[in-house]
Amino acid sequence: MRSMNYVLFYDQAVDLHFPPHYRDVYLDRLPHEHDRMRGLFFCRDHGSEQVRQLKSAGHVVLGKERPWGAWGRWRYSRRFGKSFQQLIMQALEANDDPVTVIVHDDPWAAQVALDARQRHQDRIRVIYRIGNLKPEGLLRLSRHPLVHLMARLAGRWRDRMINRADAVIFMSDEMRRYLVEDRGVRPVRQAVIPSLVDCNAIETSLQSSREQDVMALSASLEEDRRWIVYAGDVSRGRNMPFLLEMMTHLRSLAPDVGLLILGNYPDPSYREQLLVQARSDCPDTSIHLVGPFSPDSYYQALQLADVAVNPFPPIGDHLTNSPVKCMDYQATGLPTIATRIPDHELVLGETGLGTICDYSATEFAKACVDWLGDRTIDRGRAKQWMSQHRDLQVAVETIRLLAESERDGFQ
Repeated sequence: MRSMNYVLFYDQAVDLHFPPHYRDVYLDRLPHEHDRMRGLFFCRDHGSEQVRQLKSAGHVVLGKERPWGAWGRWRYSRRFGKSFQQLIMQALEANDDPVTVIVHDDPWAAQVALDARQRHQDRIRVIYRIGNLKPEGLLRLSRHPLVHLMARLAGRWRDRMINRADAVIFMSDEMRRYLVEDRGVRPVRQAVIPSLVDCNAIETSLQSSREQDVMALSASLEEDRRWIVYAGDVSRGRNMPFLLEMMTHLRSLAPDVGLLILGNYPDPSYREQLLVQARSDCPDTSIHLVGPFSPDSYYQALQLADVAVNPFPPIGDHLTNSPVKCMDYQATGLPTIATRIPDHELVLGETGLGTICDYSATEFAKACVDWLGDRTIDRGRAKQWMSQHRDLQVAVETIRLLAESERDGFQ
């Protein structure tokens, strides 16, 4: 097998938001024995274990400051742009192999890579992955005219980078449809890689002895209750009161049901505020807010529940997402109640392990009760479909196929 030279730019902080499966794909699975992966990552804490591992492997890690004002942001962009350009040059100088540059989301990094390609036309190809529609999100969240202007300019810049890239990876079929049909982009080559999980690692975790924190959690749960689980960030932007409203309806339909929230808590004070609200709104319902957990503990904790919910608001740019929590639930074999996101509909339609609902607390409560009473659940079908279509290996094979097809085009 021919060796490959990869250079990776990822636009989120590696020690907070960088999903573990991306680390697995790019740093472990994608490069073969004779390949080389060079990466530029951001971080919040230079002393974190993730950062130490990346640096020891020869990758470049930058602190992710939050500069305010146009001048500060311009200087910051110049800094990481220069570092990224240096990585690309190191890859070019290492040997005569072509270089495949993979850029996640950031149009500035894509611009740097495409400018390098223009100077080294016979050596560089650029794969641009679009993981979210940030400009559209800004247009939805803000009414400020200046924000709208900047978002529209950013959207046009992103579209231009898509048209210039050698290949583009979209997060979902709906995202591809929106950008190609509604925005009119014309990528040279394209693929879709939705949210994926490590199915083998999940199954191994589920079959292993329970971690101590999961054993402690299990001991704290009332044995005579059935449990609904929500996993994800617990923040004001996630509309957590939706879950409390759902539990209010559930209490009248199934008094023995409790809510288990496996969360990350960016704002600890909000966790306490939510607990106070839960005791007020649902005084007769058991609600536990726990976490965060390690990956092994997380999947084992999911297994303590009977039904999972993912009330992701089906609005605007959200419709193009591929919510990873739905993949976690399905790979664990949990019946899933989810909103009408196209990727939700695709996955649950294939696995048969869940229900698509309107974004309504009442509808979610009714669907939960239906699945709590189902004694014919086929978890094996869902796990099998996930391992075939939503395992990390799908990303590895797709990216390598794109990279090798681009390499075949080098003169």
